Amino acid sequence: MNICEKRCANCLFGDRSLLDAPGVREEMVQRIAADDSYFVCHEATSRGQDAMCRGWWDELRWATNPGRIAERIGLEPSWRPSGPATDEEYAGTINWAKREIASRKQS
Repeated sequence: MNICEKRCANCLFGDRSLLDAPGVREEMVQRIAADDSYFVCHEATSRGQDAMCRGWWDELRWATNPGRIAERIGLEPSWRPSGPATDEEYAGTINWAKREIASRKQS
């Protein structure tokens, strides 16, 4: 399992989250915890990789088994993207965030 070395500029748990619509963050956290999973960093996702969001690690790793196990076996946050996201990768992330917000509004 990879864990992001630092929070990205648009971290779900930061002030500039792409998913800042009222209740979206809380709903996502509840859904992820119910699935016993973790939030995958959108920078990793846009590169076709899997890395636990550093904000999730900092604030909620204890909430699900993957975070608790990673902590117990001594995994350290060390994943970082190989370079800045391309315009195409960033656009894909923005489009994903818009779809998430729209689907929440319809529910």
